[in-house]
Amino acid sequence: MAMTGVVKDELSRVPAVKPCCRKTEVSTLLRFAGGLNLTAGRIVIEAELDTGAVARRLRASIAEVFGHTSELLVLAPGGLRRGNRYVVRVSKGGDSLARQAGLIDSFGRPVRGLPRQVVSGGICDCEAAWRGAFLAHGSLTEPGRSMSLELTCPGPEAALAMVGAARRLRIAAKARDVRGVDRVVVRDGDAISAIILSADAVRQNFWPMLLWAFLIALFTAVGIGTLYVGLIVTFPLIGHATWHAYRDLVAEA
Repeated sequence: MAMTGVVKDELSRVPAVKPCCRKTEVSTLLRFAGGLNLTAGRIVIEAELDTGAVARRLRASIAEVFGHTSELLVLAPGGLRRGNRYVVRVSKGGDSLARQAGLIDSFGRPVRGLPRQVVSGGICDCEAAWRGAFLAHGSLTEPGRSMSLELTCPGPEAALAMVGAARRLRIAAKARDVRGVDRVVVRDGDAISAIILSADAVRQNFWPMLLWAFLIALFTAVGIGTLYVGLIVTFPLIGHATWHAYRDLVAEA
């Protein structure tokens, strides 16, 4: 599982700037790694993770996006656990966080699949959902002929939602049941490499990529402002420059 640890460490460093993306990531993380417990009539949310970096990221997002405090518990190795496990627990305000994150509906019933804002969100929400799901319960086999990326899902509804999100990202993913455990599998080596390269590129070149996104929006607005005539020039320019930027990033990776 060394490869999985490396990728999770990389993903935990990828900044999520847009509030909707951070909310989607937290919602998916809590859905895949968490559980709703009823204690003294109140909802207590717990998420068990395998790396401290992911646990710290989750705690920071819960505080900054949803405004709730959480506590971190470290479980020592024991039994089948070879390494430390990290439990993020929200006791105070668990009911409110569960509603904000879409873990329960308006009637207080647990959501079986993924929250509505995740399923009906944009492309950035699909990316954030996959990032959160992998950080929670994802695994990656070592590179080779049988290379694959797998997500262990809390139920068939969540698995189908992740397959739908992958389809919107143009990634071929399949949901399957393995001995009563719902999984989503990606076996396309190119797609897996693209996911890893994309995460690493964003982490290492965050501000240049943010500037490039702004320039794309600016050039597109200028093209539309000239009654679409300017798009004849701006679209090929953007495509050409993006291709060269991609080649440079891949070469650096």
